[in-house]
Amino acid sequence: MPVGALEASHRAASNGARLQQRGVNGVKYVVSDDHDGLKAALNALMPGILWQRCQCHLQCNAAGYVPKTRMRKQVHNDIRNIFNAPRPPTGRAAIEVLCG
Repeated sequence: MPVGALEASHRAASNGARLQQRGVNGVKYVVSDDHDGLKAALNALMPGILWQRCQCHLQCNAAGYVPKTRMRKQVHNDIRNIFNAPRPPTGRAAIEVLCG
């Protein structure tokens, strides 16, 4: 793990420990940005916790990989359609159409 991630992990663990001291417990599911330090701290403080990448952050990060600015809205809509799929098979089918 890179040094920056270790430092961030330490800060996140410290913040998490303060939350636990304030009575936050029984957390089973966390949604956050894809941050290595935060994920490491969550795993250390709350082993077995379920984690999901924040959809908003994923879409913002994905926009950075779109080669042409005019394509960003379509990519955003395609990703949103996957997230909004009514059932997992529908979402998987949308991914297949998008990725080929």
